[in-house]
Amino acid sequence: MPANEKEFFDLVAAEIERINDLDELPEVTAESSIADDLELDSLGMLELVLRLQSEFSVSLSEEEVVAVKTAGDLLDLVHGKGAVPR
Repeated sequence: MPANEKEFFDLVAAEIERINDLDELPEVTAESSIADDLELDSLGMLELVLRLQSEFSVSLSEEEVVAVKTAGDLLDLVHGKGAVPR
């Protein structure tokens, strides 16, 4: 599982910075909306999910990912898979 919530959200922020080509890290909290606050479209979400699957050795189904609305939902999903950081 992610070492802690902050480390998970820091990783998500770094990936969003890369995906959206931002000049600085966005603030990511459990309440952050994936689409509205973090401005990820479906392709960006796919990139983020692929990175998390690789980073934490988990498999996330399309149905599970579509249900994710916030960064907290994403953390719960990854944590629920028994994630192990690489």
